[in-house]
Amino acid sequence: MNEKRRFIRTVTVTGADMSVEPEELVDIATEYPFVEFGILVSRNNVLGGNRFPTRMWIEKLISAKIVQDAVFDRVIQLSLHVCGSYVKEILQQGNWAGLITNMPNNLCWFRRIQLNTHGRVHLYDREPFSNAAKILSDRGHQIIIQIDGSNDTECILSDAKADGNNIVGLYDLSSGNGVLPQSWQSCKSFTGYSGGLSPDNVQENIEKIAQVASSEIWIDAETHLRSNNDAQFDVEKVKKFLENVKPYVI
Repeated sequence: MNEKRRFIRTVTVTGADMSVEPEELVDIATEYPFVEFGILVSRNNVLGGNRFPTRMWIEKLISAKIVQDAVFDRVIQLSLHVCGSYVKEILQQGNWAGLITNMPNNLCWFRRIQLNTHGRVHLYDREPFSNAAKILSDRGHQIIIQIDGSNDTECILSDAKADGNNIVGLYDLSSGNGVLPQSWQSCKSFTGYSGGLSPDNVQENIEKIAQVASSEIWIDAETHLRSNNDAQFDVEKVKKFLENVKPYVI
């Protein structure tokens, strides 16, 4: 058996919701410490729904995380995946207030914050966005923005990095719809890859990404880690996915 190239730093599993108990995520993280749970939030889904947990569920997850950290002396990795009007306000106005107000503990438990543009064109104003991003960067957060082919994300990334912000890109040409791209884009710096990854195809596609990525990366999966009717976060699919990725993790 050929030795796998270990170049994946983090594996993000997105879309945990009320169909799974937060304690189950703790168990998964204990078995697979490289996993990061991406928690979706939107102003239109504050009461929860498929893939979007309620604030009460998020608070329960944070409580479980704190207990786990105290017992095992290790941090469960969490990222906040921001959707809808929050993204518009952040990119155009540098306004994080609405998001921060509606999140427990002012985002402090989420080491990474991802802006999901979902293939829609967003207005962008460099100065207010960069100023606001600097506050989060200084607090230790990393900002992620989707590279979706619909926005000039390379410009946003270049501006933000020049302004001293901790920001990275996530290639996701499927705009969150779980569709594999015809080919994977190349990268020379820490970048994420998403779109159509599943427990059954992830190893094949990691091998393809390895041919074009000259840096460490992370991968993100969501759609194909749910039940066939999309009603539930499927723990068994998640474990199979993580087990298949494990040989490539640093």
